[in-house]
Amino acid sequence: MIPSEMVADARRHLDASDRFFTGEEVMDRLHAAQQELIRSIVKEDPSFYVQRYDLSFVGETGLYDLPLNSRMGTRIIFAENLVSPNKQDIPPAELRNYLGIESPGIVNLTDHWHFILEGGKVRITPTPASSVTDAIRLWYVPSHGNMLEGNPSATASTTLDFFTTDADYTTNYGKIDRRDDFYNGMEIRITDGTGVGQIRTITDYDGANRRVTVAVWDTTPDTSSTFAVICPVPEDHHATVSVRAAMVMAVKNRNRQRDLQNIYYGTPNDRGLFYELLGWIQRRQDSRLETVDIVDFGY
Repeated sequence: MIPSEMVADARRHLDASDRFFTGEEVMDRLHAAQQELIRSIVKEDPSFYVQRYDLSFVGETGLYDLPLNSRMGTRIIFAENLVSPNKQDIPPAELRNYLGIESPGIVNLTDHWHFILEGGKVRITPTPASSVTDAIRLWYVPSHGNMLEGNPSATASTTLDFFTTDADYTTNYGKIDRRDDFYNGMEIRITDGTGVGQIRTITDYDGANRRVTVAVWDTTPDTSSTFAVICPVPEDHHATVSVRAAMVMAVKNRNRQRDLQNIYYGTPNDRGLFYELLGWIQRRQDSRLETVDIVDFGY
């Protein structure tokens, strides 16, 4: 679903007494539900949203910036040594052992690097003695921006600028995140107008200019087109996001809220949407192959 459809779906689950929420308030709760479900998905399968970042070393420098979309509650899943011939793992260093690992004067311990997170930065220890291009690769869980929908303010062959006015929740939906890279990896679609039907993955985001970079458009959209940045929860489970948002908003009708909780979490006789999503994640990771027996009927 695109954001306007998710707003309508969330409202559909509410009784009249709870429909006083504005479009902005509904979108805020949809975004909160999105983030909550992303955390649940990552807990079930840390690799589901994984992105990678190649880090180059500067001689005698141990502390480096993390990717901008990894600085909010980030999780480094795996660190890979790109210099070592066998590209072995780089393990995390426990803080209490940090001083024991750091050994000033050691020139080359590329097979024994460790990393430790320090806020929005990562420290490599021992401190690299010399500069190395693309020394390690960090596999991490990124943060995600808000869902958006509306008319672009500008376009080019590989870029699209988000709308510049506040969302009215009739034409434009969502609050634009102005932090660089926070939409990287998210899906953007042209849903109406010039270029309709095109789908791209955002490869870069310039927050100051509200500009996303994508692979070359087949047909460049224009300012009359409509774009949508899609909720990163798997699309077959977007209803789970809508129900979760509605469940939070159903504050004036406890019976309705209980009904929504049953839809979301399930009942003794029915698996809820939330557990259907987690079950899908688990099945996706199941490496066992199903087999089909071939029977010869002698025809």
